[in-house]
Amino acid sequence: MNPSNDDTVRLYRAANEPEAHMLKMELEAAGIQAIVEGGTLQWARGEVPPSPDTLPSVRILERDLPAAQPILESFIESKAPENPLEEWTCPACGETAGGQFALCWNCQAERPDASEGFTTEDTKSTE
Repeated sequence: MNPSNDDTVRLYRAANEPEAHMLKMELEAAGIQAIVEGGTLQWARGEVPPSPDTLPSVRILERDLPAAQPILESFIESKAPENPLEEWTCPACGETAGGQFALCWNCQAERPDASEGFTTEDTKSTE
């Protein structure tokens, strides 16, 4: 995509470059051209805290905005865990893992889904 910024709109401001590229790939899979802008600034930030001006963003052609909105909504929904920081206990080995992890650090078992009826209390091992 080579249009000027006048032809594009910012669809999403990402937390980091990989997140921006994941959304870009989803958009392109749906036939929507997208570019990641500002991703290369991450190496230059150093100790400067992230701000709206330094975070990478995903831009699309303005005419593609209606088609891109549902893809963006689905993308945002898919990356938001129910209880992102709640510690959980691995049902396979009984180790405690931080809420930000999807796999057990000890045995690499997947974090149980809340819809399967597991809770941190249900999976604690008895020793």
